[in-house]
Amino acid sequence: MIARLLAAWAEVVITRPRAVLVGLGLVTLGACVCLPRLRLAPDVNAFLPEGDLGIALHGAAGPGASASRELFVLLEGEGIEAKLPALGESLRASPYLERVAVTRDELFGELRTAAAETPLAWLPEDALRDLETRLAPAGRRRALEAGRAAFASDPLGGRELFVRDPLSLRRILSAAGDTLVPAALRSASPYLIQREGTLALVSVRGKEEPTRVDFSKRLLADLEERLDSVRPAFFGGYATARADATRIEHDIRSSTIASVVLVLLFLLVTTRSFVLPHLLFVPVALAIFYALAYGGAWLGPLTPLAISATAILTGLGVDFTLHYAERYAEARRGSDHAGAVRIASVCTGRASLAALATSVAAFVCFASGSFPELRRFGALLALGLVAAFVTTMTLFPLLARHARAAERGAPPARVVALARRFVAWPRAGWLVALALAASLVGWGLVLVHGLDFDADPARLRPADDPAALAADRIQAALGFTPLPVLVLVPAERSLDDVAAACEELRANGDVALVHGAVAGHVSADRRARAQAFRARTANWVEDTLADLADAGLQPAPFRAGLEEWNARFSAELDDEASHATVSVAGEPHWRVAVHPTGDLNDAAHRATVHATLRRVFPDARLVDPYGLSELVLPILEHELRRALLWIAACLVVLLTAFLRRPRAIALALLPVTAGFGILFGALIVLGIPLHPGNVIAVPLILGLGVDDGVHLVARWLENRGDALTATGSAIWRTSCTSALGFGSLITAASPAIASLGLLVLIGVAATFVTSLFVLPRVLVGSSPSRASSRA
Repeated sequence: MIARLLAAWAEVVITRPRAVLVGLGLVTLGACVCLPRLRLAPDVNAFLPEGDLGIALHGAAGPGASASRELFVLLEGEGIEAKLPALGESLRASPYLERVAVTRDELFGELRTAAAETPLAWLPEDALRDLETRLAPAGRRRALEAGRAAFASDPLGGRELFVRDPLSLRRILSAAGDTLVPAALRSASPYLIQREGTLALVSVRGKEEPTRVDFSKRLLADLEERLDSVRPAFFGGYATARADATRIEHDIRSSTIASVVLVLLFLLVTTRSFVLPHLLFVPVALAIFYALAYGGAWLGPLTPLAISATAILTGLGVDFTLHYAERYAEARRGSDHAGAVRIASVCTGRASLAALATSVAAFVCFASGSFPELRRFGALLALGLVAAFVTTMTLFPLLARHARAAERGAPPARVVALARRFVAWPRAGWLVALALAASLVGWGLVLVHGLDFDADPARLRPADDPAALAADRIQAALGFTPLPVLVLVPAERSLDDVAAACEELRANGDVALVHGAVAGHVSADRRARAQAFRARTANWVEDTLADLADAGLQPAPFRAGLEEWNARFSAELDDEASHATVSVAGEPHWRVAVHPTGDLNDAAHRATVHATLRRVFPDARLVDPYGLSELVLPILEHELRRALLWIAACLVVLLTAFLRRPRAIALALLPVTAGFGILFGALIVLGIPLHPGNVIAVPLILGLGVDDGVHLVARWLENRGDALTATGSAIWRTSCTSALGFGSLITAASPAIASLGLLVLIGVAATFVTSLFVLPRVLVGSSPSRASSRA
């Protein structure tokens, strides 16, 4: 039935060329209409799987949080403190920001405000003892003497301060309040100044999510303009989004141009023709145009990885035209144009359709998982391959009718003659056995050792990534992680227990800063301690006024200030507002944000911190922006195994439909099976991991390997001459065009894209060797009739 459909389509192309051209024109016109809807919108979340609660919590850095919109700005320069007030005002005028924190009170206001409202509940034990000592008779006298001395040395400035705080209570509370702020930022300055005084930290919050790359670029450009007098370094989602988008867009443009140029140059050299390579490229270029236009309208905004399918389609799409052109030129030597089109459309079309079906099935199976980015990538590749097959079967016959270069075809490749001599070599069987043994060893390593997976985002970015470098500088300046680890504790656990656990973490130096649900919470023990303090110092105001009178001062002016201090000491914080919970999987949880000390980008230290947090909060869920890879990794492994199983099943079903004979199916799968064994073995030996950036190489290599095997076995089944001679040149050229198309990715600045190119290059080389040297040797001594008799 497939042969009849291909033959019928060939008749339409032969007898009604104008109608075919009109149809292509209408499809092209529709693509022109859809093309303006194509949008490039890099979305970081598209690289993360859907449907997982842990990943969903990371999407906004935790429920109820806006940490994903936090941006830290490190400012460096001499006299930076004097410039901060003006810089802060300039930042507050930005239309892209909803919050600016320049001072310590603004950044740590939640903690310091709670401490100011109820100081007795927040003072450490030693500070509370110092305060009680100060309110005792001897302490009051010493403080009044020191206050009078300060007032005498500065009558103008010191009078109001002495009247409002004659016992200098503010010094005790200020010193204790500084303990709530990380040590690296302790300073007499109200700003976030590092101890050396040359670095300042500013925190801002954007109005939109950083996954909107256009907004991220505008925001950072605005900040750079406002901060042009200092040297700003940015850390946060906005900086990462801009850096990733800029780098990947450059990689895609350069690799696409390079792949087209390299493939075209290769075809110009190997076909020894100027016209034929361009004839081969026209259907492919049209297919890429259709894929981008209709894919953009269908799939919505495309990320750079999806757009990279254009470079890949350059190498994959030309496979159809190469095989068709070679078969057409062969048939043209003994037939007219119409006869050659019929032969090429039915014979090559059948094998190409089988290769197309298996490749599309591989992409669909792989892209049907939970990673949105891989879904778009696979869908765009599948659409492009279908378009390349259709344009080859439709447009190339029309172009070949008026081109003598298509009649002559390309000269045989020298590598085919080398392969024929190898197959005829008596000792070739030993080398073939060695290659198959290497493949078996590779599969054995997979079974014993397993493939290495790594979802660490650091591997997806170059070492000199500006956002990563800024993050290292900011973290080194702070001494703790600027982004918090969210600890979501079930609300059934009392907040007193949660607060006590946080105090333990701070006391042990495991975390530098804690806020969230516990920021305004006062435990029962602290309340009891405050009540006992008030009982022991109940009459301190009247006693102080009496001390002032004894010292010869009028007590009346001091009463208001002392009463204000007493009101703060007597305040009981109603902190129910800070007890708001967040819902996780339908259950209420306390949301606690902790900033651990050390570098959480280090996997070993991150594991230690996680173990510590889980020891203190055994029933909590951790949302760590630095440990996202630990959630993605098991999902990635599961998705790959599931996809490979579905791909294997689809391959068997599709090849059964096209080849029918079990021996022929096994032979067609030999190149890809052996090639994958060699590839996986090489990955394990070389220590190259699979990650979200390069895992898409698996269906790509599978499609290439099956394509070569199907064409060779399909020609062998025709029993018309030597299958290697007939298809070897096309397999050589398709393998080289694919290698060149992907090889252009190796020079990409993004390690993820470069790794994708490297994996495909290794896989193409492995499947090419098994297709052109191993499989033909296996076919020696076999005949299609024997395969048929066993079917």
